[in-house]
Formats: sequence, C-alpha cells, structure tokens
Amino acid sequence: MKRLMLLLLSAILAASCFSCAADTEEEKETGTPSTPVSAETTPETAETAPGGEERIAGPAAVDLNGYSFRILTSYWYNNDKIIVPEELTGEVINDAVFNANLSTMNTYNFVFSPVVLNDYPSVTPTVTSSVKAGLDEYDMTLNHDNQTVSSALSGNHLNIRASDVFNFDAPWWTR
Repeated sequence: MKRLMLLLLSAILAASCFSCAADTEEEKETGTPSTPVSAETTPETAETAPGGEERIAGPAAVDLNGYSFRILTSYWYNNDKIIVPEELTGEVINDAVFNANLSTMNTYNFVFSPVVLNDYPSVTPTVTSSVKAGLDEYDMTLNHDNQTVSSALSGNHLNIRASDVFNFDAPWWTR
C-alpha cells in the first residue's frame, strides 16, 4: 500500500512538472512574456499589461494632505514588514510592495503608519476597546483571520460595501 501511494504521488508530481514545462513552451510559441515586466514599466507609462490586456487606470489622484493612514497589526508572521516594507531588499514581493506603497503614497500624498502590537491576540481587544470608546485610533487592521472574523461579527469593523463613498463598479475592485 505504501509503495502504491508513493508511486501515485510520484506520478502526480511528474505530471505537474511536465505541465509547467508545457506552459513554458506554449509561452514561447505564442509570444506571451514568460518573465515579469521590467521595473521601468509602470502602470503610468505602460499602455498594456503583460499578456496584452489593457491597463486599468486607478482612482483619480486626491491630495490627502500628508494624512497618516494607521494600520493596526502585530509582529505575527512579520505582518508589519509585509504590508509596509522599510526598504528595497532585492526580494521580489518585498520590492513590489515597497514600490507600490511608495507610488500610492506619492500619488495621494499620505503615509502608511503601522501600529504594531507584540502578538496577534492583542489586536482584537485593542480594536474592541477603541470602537467601544468611540475613538478614531486606526484606519485599518491586519490580523489573523480567526481574530478578524470574530471582531467583524461583533460589529467592530466598517462594512465598506455599505458605504456610498466607494464605487464598487469601478474596474479596479475585484468581484
């Protein structure tokens, strides 16, 4: 039974390797780029996205007068470094988020200001206390999904889909 399971697992892994190789060959045949777009190509300068789709323009620039956008999070799984990286490190995701944040902050004239707690269980009671006291201490939270769901079900979060400020028919919102 163990040998049969090992053989089956090996076959699945081999099939996935062949599948990935076939995609690479297909990209070469169709001319679809197999490498990421260079750093010099930005949404502002590019007319089409990789794959030939038309780029979607984002929301119109609004001057937020240097507003400090406060994100409550914790050190859990480096949440603070994931959402607001401090510098370019050469790591693809870190640098993409850093550049996207910088571009967004420059476009809308604001800064991200993470408020970082030591552990994720501290975030929910902090949000609850702030909401019950009617304080305006945080604009957003990033926390463990279990904690966030229970906090949302308790009524501690704003449902932005119920707000008339956001146009969810705009193309940059996912469905």
